[in-house]
Amino acid sequence: MPPDVLARAFEPFFTTKEFGTGSGLGLSQVYGFAKQSGGFVQLASEVGVGTTVQLFLPVCDERPGAADKQAGEGAPRATDHSETILVVEDDQDVQLIVAENLRSLGYRVLTAPDGVAALSRLTNGDRIDLLFSDVAMPNGMPGDELVRRAVSLSPGIRVLLTSGYARAPRQGGGDVAVLRKPYRQDELARAIREALDGAPLTLVGAAEAGNLVNFEQRKTGAGVQRR
Repeated sequence: MPPDVLARAFEPFFTTKEFGTGSGLGLSQVYGFAKQSGGFVQLASEVGVGTTVQLFLPVCDERPGAADKQAGEGAPRATDHSETILVVEDDQDVQLIVAENLRSLGYRVLTAPDGVAALSRLTNGDRIDLLFSDVAMPNGMPGDELVRRAVSLSPGIRVLLTSGYARAPRQGGGDVAVLRKPYRQDELARAIREALDGAPLTLVGAAEAGNLVNFEQRKTGAGVQRR
Protein backbone atom coordinates (compact mmCIF):
# COMPACT_ATOMS: atom_id res chain seq x y z
CA MET A 1 0.00 0.00 0.00
CA PRO A 2 1.27 3.51 -0.73
CA PRO A 3 1.67 5.83 2.29
CA ASP A 4 -1.62 7.68 1.74
CA VAL A 5 -3.59 4.40 1.71
CA LEU A 6 -1.62 2.99 4.64
CA ALA A 7 -2.50 6.04 6.73
CA ARG A 8 -6.24 5.31 6.29
CA ALA A 9 -6.14 1.50 6.34
CA PHE A 10 -7.92 1.20 9.71
CA GLU A 11 -10.54 3.84 8.91
CA PRO A 12 -14.08 2.37 8.91
CA PHE A 13 -15.57 2.05 5.41
CA PHE A 14 -12.38 3.21 3.69
CA THR A 15 -11.60 0.96 0.72
CA THR A 16 -9.68 1.16 -2.54
CA LYS A 17 -11.98 -1.38 -4.18
CA GLU A 18 -14.72 -0.40 -6.60
CA PHE A 19 -18.07 0.63 -5.15
CA GLY A 20 -20.07 -2.42 -4.13
CA THR A 21 -17.12 -4.84 -4.06
CA GLY A 22 -15.74 -4.13 -0.60
CA SER A 23 -17.14 -2.88 2.70
CA GLY A 24 -13.93 -1.34 4.07
CA LEU A 25 -14.69 -2.93 7.43
CA GLY A 26 -12.10 -5.74 7.57
CA LEU A 27 -9.09 -3.95 9.06
CA SER A 28 -11.24 -1.59 11.12
CA GLN A 29 -12.83 -4.62 12.80
CA VAL A 30 -9.38 -6.08 13.46
CA TYR A 31 -8.31 -2.78 15.00
CA GLY A 32 -11.47 -2.57 17.10
CA PHE A 33 -11.07 -6.16 18.33
CA ALA A 34 -7.47 -5.51 19.37
CA LYS A 35 -8.30 -2.27 21.20
CA GLN A 36 -11.31 -3.77 22.99
CA SER A 37 -9.09 -6.66 24.11
CA GLY A 38 -6.49 -4.29 25.57
CA GLY A 39 -4.00 -4.87 22.75
CA PHE A 40 -2.90 -3.08 19.59
CA VAL A 41 -2.11 -3.62 15.92
CA GLN A 42 0.98 -2.77 13.89
CA LEU A 43 0.68 -2.44 10.12
CA ALA A 44 3.65 -2.31 7.76
CA SER A 45 3.29 -2.13 3.99
CA GLU A 46 5.50 -1.30 1.04
CA VAL A 47 4.45 -1.19 -2.60
CA GLY A 48 5.94 -4.11 -4.50
CA VAL A 49 7.07 -5.85 -1.32
CA GLY A 50 3.98 -6.77 0.68
CA THR A 51 2.01 -6.12 3.83
CA THR A 52 2.47 -7.39 7.38
CA VAL A 53 -0.18 -7.07 10.07
CA GLN A 54 0.90 -7.84 13.63
CA LEU A 55 -1.76 -8.31 16.29
CA PHE A 56 -0.65 -7.97 19.92
CA LEU A 57 -2.98 -9.21 22.65
CA PRO A 58 -2.46 -9.28 26.43
CA VAL A 59 -1.70 -12.58 28.12
CA CYS A 60 -4.69 -13.99 29.98
CA ASP A 61 -3.88 -14.73 33.64
CA GLU A 62 -7.32 -16.10 34.52
CA ARG A 63 -8.02 -19.74 35.19
CA PRO A 64 -9.33 -21.80 32.24
CA GLY A 65 -13.08 -21.42 31.93
CA ALA A 66 -13.32 -18.19 33.94
CA ALA A 67 -13.08 -15.96 30.88
CA ASP A 68 -15.71 -18.00 29.05
CA LYS A 69 -18.06 -17.70 32.02
CA GLN A 70 -17.60 -13.94 32.25
CA ALA A 71 -17.99 -13.48 28.50
CA GLY A 72 -21.16 -15.55 28.56
CA GLU A 73 -22.62 -13.40 31.32
CA GLY A 74 -22.11 -10.17 29.38
CA ALA A 75 -22.76 -11.39 25.84
CA PRO A 76 -26.15 -10.98 24.17
CA ARG A 77 -28.14 -14.19 24.21
CA ALA A 78 -30.45 -15.55 21.56
CA THR A 79 -34.08 -15.15 22.58
CA ASP A 80 -37.29 -16.14 20.87
CA HIS A 81 -38.36 -12.63 19.94
CA SER A 82 -41.62 -12.04 18.11
CA GLU A 83 -40.44 -8.85 16.39
CA THR A 84 -39.52 -8.49 12.73
CA ILE A 85 -36.73 -6.14 11.69
CA LEU A 86 -36.26 -4.72 8.20
CA VAL A 87 -32.56 -4.08 7.52
CA VAL A 88 -32.00 -1.56 4.73
CA GLU A 89 -28.36 -1.63 3.60
CA ASP A 90 -26.93 -1.36 0.07
CA ASP A 91 -23.56 -2.98 0.92
CA GLN A 92 -24.26 -6.70 0.62
CA ASP A 93 -21.41 -7.71 2.95
CA VAL A 94 -22.59 -5.38 5.71
CA GLN A 95 -26.22 -6.38 5.15
CA LEU A 96 -25.34 -10.07 5.50
CA ILE A 97 -23.38 -9.55 8.72
CA VAL A 98 -26.07 -7.40 10.33
CA ALA A 99 -28.86 -9.80 9.33
CA GLU A 100 -27.00 -12.81 10.70
CA ASN A 101 -26.22 -11.00 13.96
CA LEU A 102 -29.87 -10.11 14.44
CA ARG A 103 -31.05 -13.63 13.60
CA SER A 104 -28.59 -15.00 16.14
CA LEU A 105 -30.35 -12.81 18.72
CA GLY A 106 -33.66 -14.44 17.85
CA TYR A 107 -35.25 -11.79 15.65
CA ARG A 108 -37.01 -12.38 12.34
CA VAL A 109 -35.10 -10.40 9.73
CA LEU A 110 -36.06 -9.05 6.31
CA THR A 111 -33.59 -7.19 4.10
CA ALA A 112 -33.69 -4.55 1.38
CA PRO A 113 -30.84 -2.97 -0.64
CA ASP A 114 -32.43 0.49 -0.87
CA GLY A 115 -35.43 2.62 0.05
CA VAL A 116 -37.55 1.55 -2.92
CA ALA A 117 -37.22 -2.13 -2.02
CA ALA A 118 -37.84 -1.32 1.64
CA LEU A 119 -41.13 0.44 0.85
CA SER A 120 -42.15 -2.53 -1.27
CA ARG A 121 -41.68 -4.70 1.80
CA LEU A 122 -43.85 -2.36 3.83
CA THR A 123 -46.68 -2.34 1.29
CA ASN A 124 -46.85 -6.04 0.43
CA GLY A 125 -48.22 -7.17 3.77
CA ASP A 126 -45.05 -8.04 5.66
CA ARG A 127 -45.35 -7.25 9.36
CA ILE A 128 -42.38 -5.05 10.29
CA ASP A 129 -41.79 -3.80 13.82
CA LEU A 130 -38.51 -1.96 13.30
CA LEU A 131 -36.90 -0.21 10.34
CA PHE A 132 -33.09 -0.34 10.69
CA SER A 133 -31.62 1.75 7.88
CA ASP A 134 -28.42 3.47 6.87
CA VAL A 135 -28.67 7.25 6.70
CA ALA A 136 -26.93 7.48 3.31
CA MET A 137 -29.04 5.65 0.74
CA PRO A 138 -28.56 5.06 -3.03
CA ASN A 139 -31.02 5.12 -5.93
CA GLY A 140 -32.50 8.54 -5.30
CA MET A 141 -34.19 7.90 -1.96
CA PRO A 142 -32.26 9.25 1.04
CA GLY A 143 -32.82 7.90 4.52
CA ASP A 144 -35.06 10.75 5.66
CA GLU A 145 -37.54 10.20 2.85
CA LEU A 146 -37.60 6.48 3.56
CA VAL A 147 -38.31 7.15 7.23
CA ARG A 148 -41.14 9.61 6.51
CA ARG A 149 -42.82 7.27 4.04
CA ALA A 150 -42.35 4.27 6.32
CA VAL A 151 -44.02 6.08 9.23
CA SER A 152 -46.89 7.13 6.95
CA LEU A 153 -47.40 3.57 5.74
CA SER A 154 -46.95 1.95 9.15
CA PRO A 155 -47.77 4.41 11.98
CA GLY A 156 -46.68 2.02 14.74
CA ILE A 157 -43.24 1.27 13.30
CA ARG A 158 -40.06 1.87 15.31
CA VAL A 159 -37.00 3.33 13.59
CA LEU A 160 -33.26 3.05 14.18
CA LEU A 161 -30.79 4.69 11.81
CA THR A 162 -27.08 4.01 11.43
CA SER A 163 -24.26 6.18 10.10
CA GLY A 164 -20.65 5.57 9.18
CA TYR A 165 -19.65 9.16 9.79
CA ALA A 166 -17.86 9.36 13.12
CA ARG A 167 -19.34 12.74 14.12
CA ALA A 168 -22.92 12.03 13.16
CA PRO A 169 -25.21 13.09 16.01
CA ARG A 170 -26.67 10.27 18.10
CA GLN A 171 -30.07 11.94 17.82
CA GLY A 172 -31.47 13.75 14.83
CA GLY A 173 -32.88 16.48 17.02
CA GLY A 174 -36.09 14.63 17.82
CA ASP A 175 -36.80 10.96 18.37
CA VAL A 176 -34.52 9.56 15.66
CA ALA A 177 -31.91 7.36 17.31
CA VAL A 178 -28.61 6.79 15.47
CA LEU A 179 -26.20 3.89 15.92
CA ARG A 180 -22.71 4.81 14.77
CA LYS A 181 -20.69 2.43 12.61
CA PRO A 182 -18.71 0.35 13.25
CA TYR A 183 -20.49 -1.20 16.21
CA ARG A 184 -20.10 -4.38 18.24
CA GLN A 185 -22.82 -7.01 18.40
CA ASP A 186 -23.66 -6.10 21.99
CA GLU A 187 -24.06 -2.44 20.96
CA LEU A 188 -26.31 -3.48 18.09
CA ALA A 189 -28.37 -5.72 20.38
CA ARG A 190 -28.80 -2.94 22.94
CA ALA A 191 -29.74 -0.28 20.37
CA ILE A 192 -32.24 -2.58 18.64
CA ARG A 193 -33.87 -3.51 21.94
CA GLU A 194 -34.11 0.12 23.07
CA ALA A 195 -35.66 1.12 19.74
CA LEU A 196 -38.21 -1.70 19.87
CA ASP A 197 -39.13 -0.94 23.48
CA GLY A 198 -39.42 2.78 22.82
CA ALA A 199 -42.32 4.76 21.45
CA PRO A 200 -43.21 4.62 17.73
CA LEU A 201 -41.76 7.39 15.61
CA THR A 202 -44.24 10.16 14.78
CA LEU A 203 -44.34 12.12 11.54
CA VAL A 204 -42.89 15.07 13.42
CA GLY A 205 -40.03 12.94 14.68
CA ALA A 206 -39.55 11.44 11.22
CA ALA A 207 -38.99 14.90 9.80
CA GLU A 208 -35.95 15.21 12.04
CA ALA A 209 -34.24 12.45 10.04
CA GLY A 210 -33.61 15.12 7.41
CA ASN A 211 -31.11 16.71 9.80
CA LEU A 212 -29.00 13.56 9.60
CA VAL A 213 -29.13 13.30 5.82
CA ASN A 214 -28.26 16.97 5.43
CA PHE A 215 -25.40 16.48 7.88
CA GLU A 216 -23.91 13.68 5.79
CA GLN A 217 -24.43 15.63 2.57
CA ARG A 218 -22.37 18.48 3.99
CA LYS A 219 -19.60 16.08 5.01
CA THR A 220 -19.50 13.88 1.89
CA GLY A 221 -20.23 16.33 -0.92
CA ALA A 222 -23.15 17.23 -3.13
CA GLY A 223 -24.84 13.85 -3.16
CA VAL A 224 -25.62 11.36 -0.45
CA GLN A 225 -22.97 8.70 -0.71
CA ARG A 226 -20.69 6.48 1.34
CA ARG A 227 -17.24 7.49 2.31
